[in-house]
Amino acid sequence: MQVSFLIANPCIFISFPSYIRTMKHLATITCLFFIFSFSAFSQNKITVKKADTLNQYNPKHQKNGFWVVYLDSMASPTDSAKSVFYAYQYFDNGFAVYIYQYKGRKKRSLSSTCKSGEPGKPILLEGNMKIYWKGDIEYDETFFNGKPVIMNAYRCNREHEIVMHEFLNFAIPYKNERGTFYYEKRGYKEEVLQCAFFRKGIKNYDIQPTACKK
Repeated sequence: MQVSFLIANPCIFISFPSYIRTMKHLATITCLFFIFSFSAFSQNKITVKKADTLNQYNPKHQKNGFWVVYLDSMASPTDSAKSVFYAYQYFDNGFAVYIYQYKGRKKRSLSSTCKSGEPGKPILLEGNMKIYWKGDIEYDETFFNGKPVIMNAYRCNREHEIVMHEFLNFAIPYKNERGTFYYEKRGYKEEVLQCAFFRKGIKNYDIQPTACKK
């Protein structure tokens, strides 16, 4: 399973091979409502330290550890010459644990606290951005020091009501393992449907059920 948001039909149906994508099929996702302070993010080690490697390969020439990724104003992957942000993407021996999802601009609007650079002169991604599709909230994403901290996606009905939301909380990793995060799925009127950790299983990364976190 891989991670990143993918939208099939914005705010009508959101599939989730962008924030979470299985090795065999795509799962479904939406999003969250959660508030954390940046001090809490740092305390939970949402940082890239000097000891961490950047843009490195393992002996099999597979990407391993953190790699720099270039992004546009909506945190979608783009060419470095067009980018206004740069951030970090984590690989586990060739496997992209988290993927920054491409978000088309058609019918979308953006509200962001992230200070951006000029095209071709990207700066480190940090802050919160909310992306709307036809006026309905679609994504609510928080980044700190170039890494995702809280990733949100929403599923709405035709009456613009949120009927499901899911969230990924990187500030709560599984046993402090890199690339893991806490996952929660809620239905209509905030009914809790699933609580889990996204972590490496016997063979691949996958959702593993756990007790819900408060």
